[in-house]
Amino acid sequence: MCERLKKKLVKRVIATPGDNLLITQGNVFINGKLIEENYINKDTYTYGNVNIVIPLNYIFVMGDNRMNSRDSRDKNIGIINMNNIEGKIIIKIYESNNIFY
Repeated sequence: MCERLKKKLVKRVIATPGDNLLITQGNVFINGKLIEENYINKDTYTYGNVNIVIPLNYIFVMGDNRMNSRDSRDKNIGIINMNNIEGKIIIKIYESNNIFY
């Protein structure tokens, strides 16, 4: 749960404690390496300019729908204290032509 919003969010963990995160010109770099994000749509633009070293006990999260996601790039949310994590998604179900896989 994000204490600042008082609501639960489901987001992807992008950076963990000690990581140097850089978001610039739509690209996401962790510790100087461009990360490959096959899980987001190729036409998706990752907005924002971020340059931060993630502090101990915190994570940086982003939604997969980068152009319409309230996540750590939002100043009202910011980095998330790991004590506020309530769970982990381990399976994701997609629907395609009424067939689930």
